[in-house]
Amino acid sequence: MIHIEDYISGFLLKNKYCAISGLGTLELKRDPAMVRPKEGQLTPPTYNITFLPIGVIDDALAAYIANHENVSISKASNDIKTFSQDVKQELRHTGKYEIANVGHFTYKNDTIQFFQDETLNLERDPIQLYQDKRDTRQEEGETLADAKSFKDLHFTHAESGEGKPKMGTILKYLLGLLLLIGLMAAAYFTYKYYEDNKETVETTEDVPAATFEEFEEPIVTDTTVVAVTDTTITDIGETVTAAADEYKIGVMNFSTQALAESKSKTLNSYGNKTSVMKQGESFLLVVFASQPANDTTALKDSLRRYFNPSGTPFIVK
Repeated sequence: MIHIEDYISGFLLKNKYCAISGLGTLELKRDPAMVRPKEGQLTPPTYNITFLPIGVIDDALAAYIANHENVSISKASNDIKTFSQDVKQELRHTGKYEIANVGHFTYKNDTIQFFQDETLNLERDPIQLYQDKRDTRQEEGETLADAKSFKDLHFTHAESGEGKPKMGTILKYLLGLLLLIGLMAAAYFTYKYYEDNKETVETTEDVPAATFEEFEEPIVTDTTVVAVTDTTITDIGETVTAAADEYKIGVMNFSTQALAESKSKTLNSYGNKTSVMKQGESFLLVVFASQPANDTTALKDSLRRYFNPSGTPFIVK
């Protein structure tokens, strides 16, 4: 069985009240310390416990005990009720029930009363405050120290070490400076890298689908290479020769040769095989690619999704 009386003082001190089911409610009030300048005294704090013999329904004490005893709240509640019955029975036989460090219950005028423990207030006598005696010393003619009396004194040892920063402080400043320099260098190289590669990341001019349709000829079958009969398509710059199983697929059209060659160099750096051809007043980007099943339709569709989703790639002879 749980010893309920062992938890009453702790719960009372924490919550300033303790409702004991079947018995009543204890309330704790603390009066703070007070200073009385006229009497020159400091009154210590006092604690007063009052008791109301009124039945209450409150599971706070039961939950507090259950948490410490690792039992259910219902188990703790039942033990509290048993404790209340034991207290009443003890009061009928002996007239007194003691709770350590809190106080005791008694029967008086057919009602249960509570008296707090005398040791609850540790120091009841006021504390005498310290009195300053500087006025008395002045009346007796004592001379107070004057700062001018020390004007000729030189504290050379203190002055020699004054203002010298510690090594740890110097290291902190150096680390902060190095970090700042590192950030500035990183920002500079990032900006330089962006400027050097600015041309390669420029967006090419949008070309309508009709631009590619004018170069495309009807496809006979999926396994037949369809050639463009427009003889105005010519290689410019370095000529790239297609392998036996490769097709020249026109994927993108540019208004200037510079843009076409820039895009070609970028794709080549990624591992592609491309070239630039001239078509009238525009410049055509050609990709050399092959298809294992010799299916040119599947080949063009795959290149269109990767290089120019809005255009229509075609085979260039």
